[in-house]
Amino acid sequence: MIPPTVHPMLVHFPIALLFTAFLLDAIAVWRRDRFFERAGLVLLWLTLIAVFFAILAGLYAAGHLLVTPSVRPLLRAHRRDGIITGLVIAAIVALRMRAHRAWTKSGDLSAAGPGDTLKPWYYASAAYILGLIMISTTGILGGSMVYDHGLGVAALPPTAVQSARPPASGTTTTRTPSSTTAAVAQGKQIYTTTCTRCHGPTPPFTHSLVSSMGAANMQQFIASRMPPGSPVSSSQSHALVQYFNAL
Repeated sequence: MIPPTVHPMLVHFPIALLFTAFLLDAIAVWRRDRFFERAGLVLLWLTLIAVFFAILAGLYAAGHLLVTPSVRPLLRAHRRDGIITGLVIAAIVALRMRAHRAWTKSGDLSAAGPGDTLKPWYYASAAYILGLIMISTTGILGGSMVYDHGLGVAALPPTAVQSARPPASGTTTTRTPSSTTAAVAQGKQIYTTTCTRCHGPTPPFTHSLVSSMGAANMQQFIASRMPPGSPVSSSQSHALVQYFNAL
C-alpha cells in the first residue's frame, strides 16, 4: 500500500531542481561557460523525471483522501495546474535541447549573424519563466489545501474548528444521522484495529466532517477505498461513520 503522503515528499524535488537549473543556465549564458550549461541541462532532465512521478503520486493521493466539498474545487485546480506544469517543463526540456545542440554545433554562443546561437535561449528563457510561475502557483495552492484546510493531515479545517466549539448558552445541537451507542462502540473498535496505522490513535474525522460530506457519501467512500486495497464492509463503514459522527 502506497501512503498518500508520498506526494508531498516528491513535489519538493521538481521545485528545487527547476529553480536551480534556471540559475545554472543563467550563469552559463552570462559567462559563456559550457560546464554550467551542461549541469543545468542535467538538472532539467531530472526535473522532468521528478515532476512526472510527483504528478502520478498526486493523482494517486487525490483518490485516497477524504475531501470535503469546500476543498474539491481547490483540488481540481491543483490537479489541473500540476499537469500543465508538467507539460511546460517538458517544453522547457525540448527548447533547452535545441539550444544545447546549437551551442555544441557552433562551438560559440554568438548573438548576431547567421550562426546566431543565442536565439534559442530566448525561447528557452520564456518557457523557463512560465514554468517557474506555474510550479510556484501549483505549490502555493497545494500548501493552502494542507495548511488552511487540513487536507491529508490529522487536523481539522478552520470551518470544522468553528463548528466544533461549544454552543452558546440556551442553544441545542442535533446530530444527523443519530449515533447509537452500539454502533459507536463498534466503529471505535474497527477504527482502533484497522485505521490507526494510517490516521493515528485519535481520529481526524468528526461530526463536523460527517455533516460537511454527508454521512451517506462518507460511508460509500470508506466502503469503496478505505483502507486502500482492502476496504472495510458496508456495515463496518456505517459503524465507522456513526463513531465519527459522535466525536
